[in-house]
Amino acid sequence: MRFEHNGERVGDAGVRIGTWNLQQGVPPSSRSASQRGFLEAQQTDLWLLTEVHARVHVHGADTVLSPPRTVKPSQRWSGISTCHPIEALPSPHEGLALARVHLDERSLLVGCSVMPWRGARTSWPGDATASFDERFSLALAIHLDAVQHARRSGEGVVWGGDFNQSLDGTETVGSRKSRSLLLDGFESLGLGAATARLEHLNPKIFSIDHIAVPTPWSVLQSQALRPVDAAGKRLSDHAAYVVEARGTGN
Repeated sequence: MRFEHNGERVGDAGVRIGTWNLQQGVPPSSRSASQRGFLEAQQTDLWLLTEVHARVHVHGADTVLSPPRTVKPSQRWSGISTCHPIEALPSPHEGLALARVHLDERSLLVGCSVMPWRGARTSWPGDATASFDERFSLALAIHLDAVQHARRSGEGVVWGGDFNQSLDGTETVGSRKSRSLLLDGFESLGLGAATARLEHLNPKIFSIDHIAVPTPWSVLQSQALRPVDAAGKRLSDHAAYVVEARGTGN
């Protein structure tokens, strides 16, 4: 495959995909400006952004957002930003942004998700009395079904975002049951999480934010980044994750 950054060919190096929880950075503000500067400096082909404001903007990119949140319509759970041609696709859930991105002659189906966390009750749509595993299972089923139905025959899929679930090691955020469900969901789409063993901001556990790419692809690089502003203050309570992958299959 061949990809572009700001209109310039970068050969067959691969596609750079990032995911980051912006922690509801509200523009205009010094924090949102610093976040935007960090996003633009990474020169990714795709940013899978979570907990974003409806006015989120990355210079030179178009952004597809998930539906408005029930509790805070100006906030969105997720968004997909790219410098490539992008087509917004219908999403059945406020936690899912779904789009088709066109890379040269090839299209890529891209999903960006936020899944419920243990404390998500009144801030998350649905039954506030349901257990964490019940809420996670329901949201995952809706998102997975939407990706499966939107996918064209032979089309590659990239699915990422804040799943609030580690995929390896000690489990402190999600649950073993939800971990198994998410891994099964990735496998059903022929995907593998390139972020499974990257560090959380807490170095004692692995990431709960993920980027899953087709298993035939080669992961050239995967890294956890800890963005800070000029004063050294963290720009989010989540690390940012960037993966570079290459492949010709789906």
